[in-house]
Amino acid sequence: MERLQTDHLDVYQFHGVPSLEEADKILGPGGALETFVAARDQGLIRHIGFSAHSQEAAVRLLDAFPFDSMLLPINTACWSVGGLGPAAVEKAVEKGTGILALKSLA
Repeated sequence: MERLQTDHLDVYQFHGVPSLEEADKILGPGGALETFVAARDQGLIRHIGFSAHSQEAAVRLLDAFPFDSMLLPINTACWSVGGLGPAAVEKAVEKGTGILALKSLA
């Protein structure tokens, strides 16, 4: 934090969660989520989020923990052809999780 010249980060995200197995590692006992929550409790980070390239992984994460944000590729190809987006976005809305879109012009 000293090198970043700050005392906290606004958002810290799990990046590119690719599968259910990876989501389960993050969420499991001794997983990275425990470290993120401890950092939040210490005031080192304010919000916890994730990005995913798997709708199933995104939904698993959203069902397991009240994440503050979710970053997904949201575009016609992913949404209509690849099946990435609809269920994850619906779940995020249901949970009150912020939705961040990337690759929207792809």
